[in-house]
Amino acid sequence: MLYKTPYPSLISFFLLMIGCVLFLMSTLYTLYKIQHSEKWSCNQCLQLSRLVIGCGVVITFLFGLCSVFLASVITGKSSQKHFWGYKKNICARILNGFFLLITFFLTISWFGITCLTFIPLYGFLYIYFVVCNNRYGTAGGSFVNILNEINQHAHRLDEKPAHFKLSDICQPSYRDYFSLSIVTTVSSILVILSLIFLMIAQGANHAHIHNDRNRYELAHNSDQDIEDTKM
Repeated sequence: MLYKTPYPSLISFFLLMIGCVLFLMSTLYTLYKIQHSEKWSCNQCLQLSRLVIGCGVVITFLFGLCSVFLASVITGKSSQKHFWGYKKNICARILNGFFLLITFFLTISWFGITCLTFIPLYGFLYIYFVVCNNRYGTAGGSFVNILNEINQHAHRLDEKPAHFKLSDICQPSYRDYFSLSIVTTVSSILVILSLIFLMIAQGANHAHIHNDRNRYELAHNSDQDIEDTKM
């Protein structure tokens, strides 16, 4: 199947696969570190996050795999075998257009996910440059108060969590979270780029399908002219 697949679709799928794997690994490892933190005990929140992240990544990966398989069928050598006809060509155009529409909605969804990943990234940058460096005298205390309020709201149905202190935040361990946040943001951007490349490839495949239809009509008309000459 690989040698029949157009290179743009194949490269887009490989980029999509790398982005999905990096995003899944970074987010799950972040949730694992949070789960073993004494400051967090909302297990339901973590389980729901794992479920949503896992389902989203699996759906995106399977869709990319189906898109590559579709591109290998409707273009290249196999297109003459499967869609060398008017009705089948129309079916191929509808199917490719449907996948193009789904790719567009997935791109919008991952754009929203990427925007969400910038929130913790901004938080870690704020911690490093403002809170821990104590550039502003009240910045550290205000940030800790906001963090404790968020923590209390997240654990309102569970046991009361331990309060954060400034010394808990400004530790070397926050660098691990900062690195994971960077990987998560970069991988989500990579997924968006791969989906955009995949949409471009699907648009090119749509043009190939249209050209196959023109060749079919030309060949069909030529055969009809020959039959008319024989008669």
